[in-house]
Amino acid sequence: MKRLVITILICFMGITQMLYAQTTCDRNLNEARNDYSAGNLYAIPEKLKECISSGFDKDQKIEAYRILALTYLNINQQDRARESLISLLKLKPDYQIIEADPRELRFLYATINTNPEYYVGVQTGLTGTFVNLLSNYSNSSIPETGAQNNNYKLGMGYTIGGQFMKPILPFLLAKAKVNFIHSVYRYQGEIHTMTEADPTSQNVSLREVNDYLQIGLDGRFLMDNYRYKPFFEAGFFGSYLANAAFRDHIKENTRQLAEDETTDRIDIRDNRARFQYGINFSVGTMLKFGLYEGEIMIGANYTLRAPVQYDNINDRLTSPPSLDGYVDNDYQPVLIYISIGLTKPFYNFLKPVKNK
Repeated sequence: MKRLVITILICFMGITQMLYAQTTCDRNLNEARNDYSAGNLYAIPEKLKECISSGFDKDQKIEAYRILALTYLNINQQDRARESLISLLKLKPDYQIIEADPRELRFLYATINTNPEYYVGVQTGLTGTFVNLLSNYSNSSIPETGAQNNNYKLGMGYTIGGQFMKPILPFLLAKAKVNFIHSVYRYQGEIHTMTEADPTSQNVSLREVNDYLQIGLDGRFLMDNYRYKPFFEAGFFGSYLANAAFRDHIKENTRQLAEDETTDRIDIRDNRARFQYGINFSVGTMLKFGLYEGEIMIGANYTLRAPVQYDNINDRLTSPPSLDGYVDNDYQPVLIYISIGLTKPFYNFLKPVKNK
């Protein structure tokens, strides 16, 4: 019971002391405002010093540093004025000087590097994969394999990754990115065998699923507004294929009234290029969210190297053997994506200003 009473007393005393400190700091800030208006400048730093260390909330600290910066400017202590304004910017990097502010404060602000030094962010989104057919090996290019009526359809996937951006010019950011991409396209086709002994027709449907680890370098050209920054982005990428498979493979023989044959997964990684490369472009905008920059973009990746690879043309009939008549065609995937992201800018207020 004694311990409970002691604990309650300690908590009560702590709350009382905190409320007293808050009341004192509120009074000190109000007095500092009045002192500045009355020109009693030398009394201001001492009144604000202790409460800045402990007592002010964030908004009060921002106002206190602004008053200190103006005070030191008026008593010709430029270094301390600069330190005070930098302390304000560390709390609120997007602090904006307005035309109504004193001229001395606007000049001081112009000598501080308030542009982001670099950005670090994450992004995620949805992907859609289209197929650009390059070579159709299924139309009797390989003897007795039959003819396929090919129908490649859009498949939906996803992407997630991170990015690092470095300003090069006021309107240009260099961007490095790492993404995991889950790419999907769908195939539906009708295969007709050409042999007279056993003419058959069968419908085949499947999804090709590819998982990539992608690294890219881009240039982002943007219009720098405070609340939003529209941009155009272009660059190149390299990808490593981590996984490739036919999924949900269904084969229906239309000559015989047999049950559909279904295979859940067929590994085709050995029939796909492990390393690929291509170009990409996108458009979007960065949107200001407090101390962060959100972004939304839509873009496309165009792979320059065809992902399908075989040692010789006849391997297309037998690899993978479980597909019985399906022939792998050469194609280029075109990946469309829409993504959202969140980026944090980092500043170096001590860096010398080149051009403001």
